[in-house]
Amino acid sequence: MISRYQRVTYCNKCCSKNLCNSDNCSSIITPNTTPAITTQGTTTLIPVDGQWSAWTAWDICSKTCGTGGITERQRTCNNPAPSAGGKDCVGGHVETQNCSGSQDPQIIQSAQNFTKPTGSQIVIPCLVPGGTSPAHAPNITWVAPQIVGRPIPTNLAQLPNGSLSIDRLTLENVGPYSCTLTTDCGTYDSAKFWVSIQQSRTLLSTL
Repeated sequence: MISRYQRVTYCNKCCSKNLCNSDNCSSIITPNTTPAITTQGTTTLIPVDGQWSAWTAWDICSKTCGTGGITERQRTCNNPAPSAGGKDCVGGHVETQNCSGSQDPQIIQSAQNFTKPTGSQIVIPCLVPGGTSPAHAPNITWVAPQIVGRPIPTNLAQLPNGSLSIDRLTLENVGPYSCTLTTDCGTYDSAKFWVSIQQSRTLLSTL
């Protein structure tokens, strides 16, 4: 033991032994994230209580359309984690809330009637917001006239934006048309149209 009358020169480094100043700090303590107190050759760790990390961002809603979905976010007890007998974080690590999927699109025009001369080109719109390019083409289904004794129209083409093009109006095109928009939630909206042939003045005068 060092006499109380002995002059002690303090070392400049931490060391693991009691009275370490007498051996010029030959043993160095390895740094530890947990605070410690060293007394009489025994190292005592200081308890560290756990603390929550920040919440993560909310997850994607469990439903892609409509209401009644659930979303959640999480946090972790690691800021810092409890150590040396410290207390765990208080509270839950998961938080939930109700959510809704993105609103379904709607057909944005009302029913219309199309009357043009024979041989005309007609474009029947079935427009949906965001469906103006092939990359965002809506899921639209058309039903053309199917009149008994008249062939099913063959001069039709559906355009990238969902509209229907009649290349050359003939008698087989006369009648009702309908377009139906289908989404992840099922059938959502529809619109009906009527196509007819405009009578020429010559034909009307003979009648």
